[in-house]
Amino acid sequence: MEHLNSIQRFEQLIEEQSPFFLLKHSLTCPISANAHNAYETFSEKTEVPCFVLYVQKDQEVSAKITESTGVTHQSPQAFLLNGSSVLWDASHQSITVQALDDAEKKVM
Repeated sequence: MEHLNSIQRFEQLIEEQSPFFLLKHSLTCPISANAHNAYETFSEKTEVPCFVLYVQKDQEVSAKITESTGVTHQSPQAFLLNGSSVLWDASHQSITVQALDDAEKKVM
């Protein structure tokens, strides 16, 4: 799981036109902590690259993601992206290992 902390890196991922997961994570929210744990577990078993963004530290990147995807910002929030296309997204308690597995299976 890689920390996504620059707009340039996000734009590079978009240009690569290959699927990747992204989690917008709040460092202060207990719901986000649960989502982060699920995401981390999932990231250890998937072949799809997984990235995490810490919303308090990387607000400009978070805003760029919202602008690029057209999906209203929430935290926690998970995406499966392919280029600039949102293949799947979920927020709050909907971010589980099972939900991430299901998203990967449906679109991969």
